[in-house]
Amino acid sequence: MGGAVVGAVIRAKDKADTIREAIASVQSQTLPVEVIVVDSGSRDGTPHIAREMGAHVLSIPAETFTSGSAINIGVAETTAEFALIISAHCSLPDSRWLERALLHFGDSRVAGVNGALIRPARVNRSLSAEQRLIVGAMNDIVVQDRPFDGAFVGFSNSCSLVRRSACDQFPFDETMTYAEDKDWANRVTQAGHRIVYDAALGHSQGHVKQEGYRSVYRRGYKAADALTELYGHPAWTLRKSVQHAVLLFNNRSGVPRMAFLHPATLADYAGRIAGARHAARHAHH
Repeated sequence: MGGAVVGAVIRAKDKADTIREAIASVQSQTLPVEVIVVDSGSRDGTPHIAREMGAHVLSIPAETFTSGSAINIGVAETTAEFALIISAHCSLPDSRWLERALLHFGDSRVAGVNGALIRPARVNRSLSAEQRLIVGAMNDIVVQDRPFDGAFVGFSNSCSLVRRSACDQFPFDETMTYAEDKDWANRVTQAGHRIVYDAALGHSQGHVKQEGYRSVYRRGYKAADALTELYGHPAWTLRKSVQHAVLLFNNRSGVPRMAFLHPATLADYAGRIAGARHAARHAHH
């Protein structure tokens, strides 16, 4: 595995249906990449498929899994200068994704790079970096140079490229069940580093739309619950839902401006409100 510029750390459990696409998208990059799969107790042949495709597989007990611990284990295994952190249900859209992402690290302050979805939106430069990411009002680059405290936006480990040295200095929190990526970004930006969001670096994550509204609700619940504990105040409320809907309506164009009325978005709102309330009650008690 030596000599690679990037080490890909893929978290997986029972992802036999998507792991091939994830690994293949990494192996097709224009740069040499070492592939490390951190498997947490798969029973469907995921580790076998990964090894068959040339990946180095690390197995950890399912009961000890957190995203933070899996990432830290994988990053510690790679010898590369940069780590591509990607979930087994995601894939890179083209062979030059890493090549483009690495360009941002010419700035020594950049600790991590994320993609961003491109949606029809009004280019409103008066919006903050956080607001531009929330509404998708970007066709270029947005830089995070301070902690974000919004529950709907921020760094994501679904697919990200990070400096190995930044991970050594700021390991991902292994105790958090969710939102370890948001916590990491807030810690590194508070220390003076930057996170870059590049509209040209999207990635495939179609699984979210296929999982159903109940799953969307659970994701929102877990995210807001974890972030409320992290921030020390409710990460999402009914009022914030209304503010978020208004922001989308005023700054998106065409059909996407009505996204807040989509059943999946409403399920996400409901989950986030419930999760934030649960964490707030727990903290109060």
